[in-house]
Amino acid sequence: MKTLSTNQIQHIEEFLISQYNIKYQDTRDEVLDHLACEVEELMSEGYGYEEAVKTVFLNWKELLKTDSYYFYKNTPHFISKNWIEQDSKIKSQSILIGIVVMTLQLTTLLHSDNAFLLISILLSTLTTSIAIILNQSINEILNEHSIYLKKKIQKVISFSAVINILTTCMFLFQSQLIAGDIYAFTQGFVVGGALFIPFSLTWILLTYKIYINQLKKLSL
Repeated sequence: MKTLSTNQIQHIEEFLISQYNIKYQDTRDEVLDHLACEVEELMSEGYGYEEAVKTVFLNWKELLKTDSYYFYKNTPHFISKNWIEQDSKIKSQSILIGIVVMTLQLTTLLHSDNAFLLISILLSTLTTSIAIILNQSINEILNEHSIYLKKKIQKVISFSAVINILTTCMFLFQSQLIAGDIYAFTQGFVVGGALFIPFSLTWILLTYKIYINQLKKLSL
């Protein structure tokens, strides 16, 4: 089987950078490995180098396009499709666990607004604290996916911090809100956000688990 020269591999890599803007080395290496293998196979079948490269890139055209999914929009679909599948599994697990905790929260709400607000404050504080700790612990960017994981954690920090502030203010200033006839509106808004916290907490822990798995794979 024919093998590519160093210059030929470099030529393919430069094409990936210039035409598809694959800037992260780990992502580029993964795609390059697949492309190079297919080019070598075609060359072994009698294709010339230029013809083989052209054929392979034509076959990979759709897979090399950046994903339309907004979060991974700068990543080739060949790479991001696996990440999206992981995200779907995490969301499903997070929803199931979140529903259980939300049910407990709602049960509390039926008995006491104050108890619900206190539990929501504790949960949002816990979520914010854990997210901050996890964000700091991802101090080693392993690959392109690590960058996206860090961004996700930072989003959870922002969301849970806002809910924490709102629930705390509502708990402290209930009498003023009731007197101003905006308590019901504020309560509905805060309750909706607070019920989303269990999902966020579960989601962020499962997301961090992916990062830990990446660390383990690299250490093997």
